[in-house]
Amino acid sequence: MREIHFACHHTHLRTPAFMDDTLLVLTKGYCDLQGRIIRPFHHYATLQYCSLIPRGVPTEFQMTGSYDLVTLLPNPAFMARIACEALDIDSTRLELRVESGFYDPLIYAIGLALRDDIAAGGCGSRLYTDSLNHTLAIHLLRHYSTSVVAPSQPRSAFLLTTAPRTGLYER
Repeated sequence: MREIHFACHHTHLRTPAFMDDTLLVLTKGYCDLQGRIIRPFHHYATLQYCSLIPRGVPTEFQMTGSYDLVTLLPNPAFMARIACEALDIDSTRLELRVESGFYDPLIYAIGLALRDDIAAGGCGSRLYTDSLNHTLAIHLLRHYSTSVVAPSQPRSAFLLTTAPRTGLYER
């Protein structure tokens, strides 16, 4: 997963199509966002605002305001591998779908964590960034892809069960 971070007051972008799947996450500030991703839109974007633009989709937008934006570029080969290994999805029929103007706290938190790790010179461990990338990939595939993910048994190292009387969780 490649990550780009920039602070801006005004951005105008027009492209026939992005070459990569692109996930935009507003991490600070606000902006007035208008443009066209398949159909026209106009949003007042605040903290945690996200847009997902699959590769090959013609895009035009203008952002005005004071904001920090993290742009995440999921690697298609990595996403396909995660789809097969973790979710048992046929990766040949996998596509991220266009989503504009949504709020997702998990994507926001992962975007901040990746941004902060890169800003600190990558002092987090490789395991840390790999875990964030895997979590984000699985989340995108489960909630923002055209492929249907069948529910599966939890594969956690810790199996949570409800204790009969206390309602507490035990390992």
